[in-house]
Amino acid sequence: MSLLLYGVTGEPTGAEDLRGIGGTRVQRIAGGSLVVMVSEHDQPPPLSEATLWEFEHVIESAMKSGPVLPVRFGTLLATAADVEQWLETRREELMAKLENVRGAVELSVRGVWPAEEPSAAAGADTGTEYMRARLAPQRRARELADRVHAQLDGFARASRHRILTRATVPVSAAFLIDQGTQEQFVNAVTGLDARLDDTELVCTGPWPPYSFVGDPIDA
Repeated sequence: MSLLLYGVTGEPTGAEDLRGIGGTRVQRIAGGSLVVMVSEHDQPPPLSEATLWEFEHVIESAMKSGPVLPVRFGTLLATAADVEQWLETRREELMAKLENVRGAVELSVRGVWPAEEPSAAAGADTGTEYMRARLAPQRRARELADRVHAQLDGFARASRHRILTRATVPVSAAFLIDQGTQEQFVNAVTGLDARLDDTELVCTGPWPPYSFVGDPIDA
């Protein structure tokens, strides 16, 4: 039997009958002012869409009571004593990270281009034309990312972005937003989307602050 770690919080974590992966009961193990949510498993839970959503449900339920630091999916420790020792070893780091995300949530903004068309590079007559055609999508994506952040960073404590994760996704961005300003942020995304001719902006969330806890938390 092992303990699967879900997240770390410094607050009460909601209903006592919270269920985790496979319907297992979520337990709370306290170490000083920190609390870890765990559930018992005979075998490591499989990585699947279903188990990821069950894991996510625990984190989001706990967020209703206070800030939560999600732990990397699949992190296991053998006993409650091991969990308490882990908390003690990383106490200062975890406390600092909790304060960083307290009162905030993550909102995601993704740009979407129309379905990919045949590359202009295929019809290029010279090497220079070929390189320009190959670099054009990256340049457009970078310009879009700059525009997104220029318009939206003012609403956020912090932000992260990646460009061209897929041919039709020029930018994927995450913003750490104060809970009281979510509506203003979403309205700003909607306004920017209306001003873009060739890109649709999709805003999702609120999510746990996965992008803003630094390196993934594990054991």
